[in-house]
Amino acid sequence: MPHGVRSQETGRGTALHRGLAGTIWCLLVPVAVLGGYLVLVLISSAWVTSTVLAGTIAGAVVVIVFGIVRVLRPAWLSFAPEVLPASVTPWFWPRIALTAVLMFLAGQAAGAWIYTHLGSTGFDRHVQAQQSSGFALSLLASLLVAPVVEEALFRGLLYPMLRKKAGAVVAAVLSSLLFAALHGNAVQAMAVIPLGLLLALVAERTRRVWPCMVLHLAYNLAAMMLPQAAVQVMSTPLCIGLFGVAWVILFVLLGRQVLSGGITEQTGEPRARDETE
Repeated sequence: MPHGVRSQETGRGTALHRGLAGTIWCLLVPVAVLGGYLVLVLISSAWVTSTVLAGTIAGAVVVIVFGIVRVLRPAWLSFAPEVLPASVTPWFWPRIALTAVLMFLAGQAAGAWIYTHLGSTGFDRHVQAQQSSGFALSLLASLLVAPVVEEALFRGLLYPMLRKKAGAVVAAVLSSLLFAALHGNAVQAMAVIPLGLLLALVAERTRRVWPCMVLHLAYNLAAMMLPQAAVQVMSTPLCIGLFGVAWVILFVLLGRQVLSGGITEQTGEPRARDETE
């Protein structure tokens, strides 16, 4: 067999092997990370009757595990390249803030539209669980437990593990879909899928989890403070479409800028740079 043909077949075999390994990894990682969290919630639920309190107890364990993992910094949480210089993404935080506002309005309006026209028993159960837990515990869960625990779980563990094998886009989309699935209802999914994508972009750019926690907290606080009457006014196809298109455009432009700053999408390895630049 000619050497060139043999090399091509070897290359195809290697690519197929990498693709299969990446697919298996993308299946096993969510099962391990989210499965472990759900087991903790079930164990906590056997001790306490409040769903919110059970989630808080499980979340405390997650944060401890996350802290240990971050200290040890295992190789399967790291990926190339290093943090990009600020010059690669000028005005990053103001653009993130503007995108977040538009995304928030689009998500709240879309969720309200779905609830009004289709209803959601899952969302009703979520509201009932919060109300039965009392104001103080509900506030603690929304403004501290959820931002810290969910970001430690999704952007601190799940995203980098997926990113290492599958690339930034797959990791962002998959972690965001799983983030929405964990909430268990379509109303919240309309809001948290875009939020998950934006937070994945922040994690990609900064390689830090605490900015994601702060943004998540701000999002939850805004959702609590936004008057329901204002949400109902915005929950029209026109408003949803305008806000949605606006935030998607800003997100795509910023995302392309972050990912083009020396990253090879499929492997996560640095692009070869022109030495004459």
